[in-house]
Amino acid sequence: MKARDLVNQLQKYDPDEEVIALVWYKDTFDYQPTDEVILTDEAWSKVVKEMEEHGGLDSNDEAISNMISESVSEHAESINLTNE
Repeated sequence: MKARDLVNQLQKYDPDEEVIALVWYKDTFDYQPTDEVILTDEAWSKVVKEMEEHGGLDSNDEAISNMISESVSEHAESINLTNE
């Protein structure tokens, strides 16, 4: 989902109401520059779509992070890291 969509969803709540929101950003799951794979914006969009199609996630944070990490690994693209 786009950040603006989340903001729009939150608008229906009283600003003083307590909420729990689980949010992940691409940089949370991105690879280090020295790794042999990269997570492109296109690949991250596929991960987000896959998570949305899942129909929601359970409340177990570790399970959610593992699911996202597995999806990131699936959609990340290999790169050639050679010193030129």
